[in-house]
Amino acid sequence: MLTRLKAEFAQHDLDITNIPLTMDSWYVSEPLKQKLHQLGFSKIVVVGKGNYVFSDGEVQYTASQWKQEIEYDSLTLGD
Repeated sequence: MLTRLKAEFAQHDLDITNIPLTMDSWYVSEPLKQKLHQLGFSKIVVVGKGNYVFSDGEVQYTASQWKQEIEYDSLTLGD
């Protein structure tokens, strides 16, 4: 998708790789960061949210604890 977006802007002589990208650390993976660098994006800001608290009804977790404790179902992520 970013490849097509970059190409569309390039047709109008606009280089979107100069625009800083801000992303949530929960969403950004290392392969995504590498792909963005390959496309020419060099200003990538990754931010985290360590102050949120989640509860499963019995136990409270900070966002960083919750991310480590939760079990993921790979069949539903990203669908």
